[in-house]
Amino acid sequence: MRPISVLRHTWLCLLTGVLAALLAACGDDGNPPQGDASPPQIDASLIEIDCSWFAGPNCWKDSVAAAYTCVAPDATGTFDAARETCTYADGTTVRFAEPVPGSLENYDWRFDIGPASGGSACMSFAEQEDASGSEVELVTSLGTFREVTTLSDTDGTLRIECPDGVRYQIGVIAALQCELSTLPGNVAVLSTGTVRFNFLGRSSTEGNLISCSDNL
Repeated sequence: MRPISVLRHTWLCLLTGVLAALLAACGDDGNPPQGDASPPQIDASLIEIDCSWFAGPNCWKDSVAAAYTCVAPDATGTFDAARETCTYADGTTVRFAEPVPGSLENYDWRFDIGPASGGSACMSFAEQEDASGSEVELVTSLGTFREVTTLSDTDGTLRIECPDGVRYQIGVIAALQCELSTLPGNVAVLSTGTVRFNFLGRSSTEGNLISCSDNL
């Protein structure tokens, strides 16, 4: 079976709606009507960032690095029959909010990783989106990283809140100018009954956050 990869920047999935609205607003000359465009929703209490923030050290990379300490880097666990949990040889267990389907398209990843029974989760992750925006939350030993995207008629605003409480923002169109591999996101790969999930925009590409198989 050829590996099937599903790469996802949750806010990027919503950008098609923004661009569709922009095209619909264009006049006969191909330009948006003057005065009708809605600018990004800028909050003066947040720190404005650009592509250099994503490319350099940041709290997303720190949070992701903390998440990867929750699993052995080269281990593969086993799904239960319903694909609601995945258990590794050392007892580490991934619990999924919804069973992992055979096709990963349009699957919202929501899970935590922790001991097999009892105790607190080592980390948790959740993503969701609707027509008005999206939200991503990653909880680790550092605290909570949160990314919230809201859309306007012709753009959108991506807001980031770090575990230390510092908050940042950038326009969605501006973020699109950045190297996609540096932006917060995730990629899932399905190959011969094994599902691998990793975060994008991390400092190291070694190891898998989740590697789970049906046939061990």
